[in-house]
Amino acid sequence: MLLYRKYAFIWKAIYKVITHRCVDIYVTGSSAFLATKVTVLGSSGNIAFPMIYYNEGGDYNNTSGVFTCRVPGTYWFAAGIGMVNQASMSIECRVLHNNQIRLHMYFNTVNTNAGITSSVSGAFRLQHGDWVQVGQCYNADHIYSGDMTFFSGMLITPSVWGRYVLLESLSTKLKAKKI
Repeated sequence: MLLYRKYAFIWKAIYKVITHRCVDIYVTGSSAFLATKVTVLGSSGNIAFPMIYYNEGGDYNNTSGVFTCRVPGTYWFAAGIGMVNQASMSIECRVLHNNQIRLHMYFNTVNTNAGITSSVSGAFRLQHGDWVQVGQCYNADHIYSGDMTFFSGMLITPSVWGRYVLLESLSTKLKAKKI
């Protein structure tokens, strides 16, 4: 009985896990960003958006152009590319999730003297450590580097990771007590 009292917090945590009574309060943090302008990152066609207007959680890296998931869940991403007054030019870019093409942007300026933009948006299910970026751009050097070119994302719904976080927290407590 003495052993039970000494480590009661462990037994309560295990009971919650076993009976599935963990709640969303263990999910912490939020994530959202908006970045504009364009920097072409070498010959790979990957681009970064260096002008950050908002970066809650710090998950978007404006040097590499990569958003790295810190809070697992469902995210909404949007991206837009633009070009101004380029005769007979086409540009295409993709939104990549862990190097897999998920969304595709394309436009062609043949027979037009106006500025053109192409944008896409969609929902992504991300796990911790997953990454999303705009890349594999064709003719990336001709993308307009202004506010009409952007990359944005936000966490819509966090995943329920209570059991995982609770067990991780329990493990940390046990290690601290050197059990």
